[in-house]
Amino acid sequence: MKNSGTTHLIGSVPLKSVEQVFKTCSDEIGEYLFTLPDGEVGERIDYNSILAYRLYHEHPDIETIATPTVVSGKPEWWHVWGLYEQAWLFRLKDKVKNLKFESTHYSDAAISSYKIFNKMKSSGQLPEHLRFQVSIPPTLSSMGWFFFDSDDFELVYIAYQKLLLDQLEKILSFIPSNQLAIQWDGCWEILDIEKALPWAPLVDPWIRLARQTYVLSKDIPKDVMLGYHFCYGDIAHSHSFQPSDLSVAVEMTNFVIQNSGRRVDWVHFPIPINRNDLKFYEPLVGIKSTETKIYLGLIHLSDGIKGAKSRIKKAKKFLTNFGIASECGFGRRKPEQIIDLLHLHRIVAEHIS
Repeated sequence: MKNSGTTHLIGSVPLKSVEQVFKTCSDEIGEYLFTLPDGEVGERIDYNSILAYRLYHEHPDIETIATPTVVSGKPEWWHVWGLYEQAWLFRLKDKVKNLKFESTHYSDAAISSYKIFNKMKSSGQLPEHLRFQVSIPPTLSSMGWFFFDSDDFELVYIAYQKLLLDQLEKILSFIPSNQLAIQWDGCWEILDIEKALPWAPLVDPWIRLARQTYVLSKDIPKDVMLGYHFCYGDIAHSHSFQPSDLSVAVEMTNFVIQNSGRRVDWVHFPIPINRNDLKFYEPLVGIKSTETKIYLGLIHLSDGIKGAKSRIKKAKKFLTNFGIASECGFGRRKPEQIIDLLHLHRIVAEHIS
């Protein structure tokens, strides 16, 4: 379609069901999207919190040493109140030298949601051009927050990356390549590059990023679309770290394009609501690829179309062709705000189309 790809949804949408997410998002902005996520509904709604509770907390070789706020005797595992305060923290038990994870969390969810997507698409409820988008935190964003010991970190990294590759293989084997889009949701990674984490192993963060990027992406078939979402956090609708400008986001964009071992179809990164100074946007001139779609997360519900237009005007001084999106997923929004957010996406998409 003429306008497809003008806007992008990150992943999480706090509605009741996958069907409701598909229908609501498609009805509102389907013609402006390339890909459609399932909303990460239910236990998946709060990014990687489900991994802490379902994978690490229940593992026989892992000790839980900190949990989030307790409400009615149960940890609110799906809602992280602070980035590190009141959050999950783990360590390996003594004498653990080999670690293995067994989970089909992401693959089961993706396959189940694709069946719904395919049924709705076949019946004409979804536009023919849309692909099903699977948004997944990569290895470092899935375990780096939770393990603060260098020896533990390496063992967990190796074990989790194997699990992630196994789940990716299951997804790729079930969903047709020409119907699928994979998005790596990297938050720990960009904070690592920004040196904004309270702890990280004493290794060059670019080496860590290179190690992960190539291994996760190189074997994804060329007919599958591949994208990246870089995130500075969205707890209480605020970044955990405020970047001085877009230089790190641009540098990471160029890096993943060059080091993924295959084509990168899009990269998304956030634009803070209070940054209308040209200095912030100037690094956009450094984006080297013209084949990768850049999505700027400049839509904010609190200042609407006026704020988005202002940020678009600033960005276009340095990058003429880009799509638009919100800063992050909608997972921490109230369900009643979703229609307004989608409507705002439509208005802004029409403005730049």
